[in-house]
Amino acid sequence: MHLSELVRRSVDKGRTLTLTAKLITARCDAVIVEFNPYHFETIPAIIEQLNRNGFRPLLLINRLGIESGFFDHLDRNLNFRLFTLPEDRTVVIPFIRWFLKKRMVIWNTLEPRSCLDWIMTSFKGSLLGRSVGLFHNPGACRGWVGIAVHLHPSFSTTNDQFLPLFRFTGIADHAEHDSIVLGVVGNLELFRRNYESLFLALGELPAQDRARFKVVIWGRELGQATVEVRALADRYSSTLNIEILSHEFLNQAAFNEKLSQCDYVLPLIDDTEDRFSKYFSNSMTGSIITSIAARRPLVMNRRLAQLYGLEDVAICYDRSFLKPALQKLLPDGNNEPSREALDRYYATQRDSANDTWARILSKSGAR
Repeated sequence: MHLSELVRRSVDKGRTLTLTAKLITARCDAVIVEFNPYHFETIPAIIEQLNRNGFRPLLLINRLGIESGFFDHLDRNLNFRLFTLPEDRTVVIPFIRWFLKKRMVIWNTLEPRSCLDWIMTSFKGSLLGRSVGLFHNPGACRGWVGIAVHLHPSFSTTNDQFLPLFRFTGIADHAEHDSIVLGVVGNLELFRRNYESLFLALGELPAQDRARFKVVIWGRELGQATVEVRALADRYSSTLNIEILSHEFLNQAAFNEKLSQCDYVLPLIDDTEDRFSKYFSNSMTGSIITSIAARRPLVMNRRLAQLYGLEDVAICYDRSFLKPALQKLLPDGNNEPSREALDRYYATQRDSANDTWARILSKSGAR
């Protein structure tokens, strides 16, 4: 049955006529689906890999991904079509089902469990054999982003992993200011980052050195969790230059403007407490991808850097002891890692991703 007829019979014509017409005429041979209002940072690398392997993907993205302007700040050579995913997911079931039969589908996120359950319920049987899914917090996949090829009758994970690196456009290489600006990016929650380790380390520096630093923390507003981050920062604000910016929704242009002002990015994840243990076993931190996308050097825990192969690229510290790393950032410090080192790391990881995706697409039957 022709796709247009399938869609016409399956959904209300009045609600979906415009969407259906656009999807049919998009002339794409793969679909990337993201139901959640996050995890968009993994998509550019997937688009690049699909393009390398002869695919032009169509993106069905949560509306916040469109409204944020995230996809307006990517390499213009990426070849894809962008569409807003309707609030009512059932509207696109016939379209995705047709792609599963004829072409291929990439599920950018298989979490939360409700998302995975919906996919399993809506697309049963051998259809799932022509799709690929990403576990961002995989229980069975260890490392960065685990890739799972969907096998009937259930999902089974593979050992394939990749670091979804990309580059933002329009971010200056060097920030113009007198301070050394340390950027801390991500949801404003104490359980995600050891903010206090940074505040304590800065407090241990001589006053003249401490005065050189400015800490810029920005991320999503999360109610009481964000109140707790602000309260912690207030305890140190009399001696430290700390700026906190919280938002319910920050568009990508504003986000990149703040990122441009930073000299370094700090994940502030270490191996001292159980609350960070997931980042050393099966979860990825987006701050690493963000720093590389903006060509900003990382200051990070040595063990975490080793997991990502960044120990010779980042400025590392042991456990939660940041003071020696901060001293290296001073004008007379031994600051060896550079943007050029990040560029070499970026190129190496992309080569590895090329091999991984060629293998993944072969396993999924797409090649």
